[in-house]
Amino acid sequence: MLRGASAVSACEMSYKHHRGRWPEVGPLVGAFDAVVAAEGFDLLPLSAMHAVRAGAYGPEHRDPFDRMLGAQAVVEGLTLLSKDRWLKELGAGTMWE
Repeated sequence: MLRGASAVSACEMSYKHHRGRWPEVGPLVGAFDAVVAAEGFDLLPLSAMHAVRAGAYGPEHRDPFDRMLGAQAVVEGLTLLSKDRWLKELGAGTMWE
């Protein structure tokens, strides 16, 4: 089973951290690649196929990070660890443990 952390998540954490909306994630932002590797996850890059899928979603969900994560999950056949109902509506499988 593939266990991955998306580069999109790194972007969202960095964006929110640098705007003061998620200060406690600073150490993770600074060492994202190392933490991902240490936890035994693969780093999932964002591809053009993911971007095209994200851009094809309708206007009802505007969060670009969610659109990218949803598209990445759908294209790769992955399940996202999230409680966000919007991701399900984008066609992504979700679970929360």
